[in-house]
Formats: sequence, C-alpha cells, structure tokens
Amino acid sequence: MNDIPKAGSIWDHKNGSMYTVLMISNRTSDRPDEYPVTVIYERLSDGTVWSRPLSRWHSSFTEIK
Repeated sequence: MNDIPKAGSIWDHKNGSMYTVLMISNRTSDRPDEYPVTVIYERLSDGTVWSRPLSRWHSSFTEIK
C-alpha cells in the first residue's frame, strides 16, 4: 500500500491548489474492494472538502514539507 498521508499535512495538487489532509477513512475496512482506504482533504483557498482513494492519491499530490 502507498504511504498514508498524515492528518494535518499540506499537499500541492497538480492543478496548483493546496490542500490539507483532514483524516483517513476506511483504514480497517473488512471489505476494501467496497470501502477502500480514502483520504479526506480540504482545499485551503475555500474550505471545500474532497475525498480520494489512497490508491489514487500520490499520482496527483506532492507533500509540502
């Protein structure tokens, strides 16, 4: 599994927007095919909340350290 982002970390999306990770959901799911590990995140510019399966996270985001 890909590295799981930490809540509170800041990430840059390939579209140029910045986001903070709010939480990780479904980490202990017994049915990962139906309920995959998912990153819940918020766009810093306007507070819009999004979610994305962890399996697709690292292809679009780079952590800001």
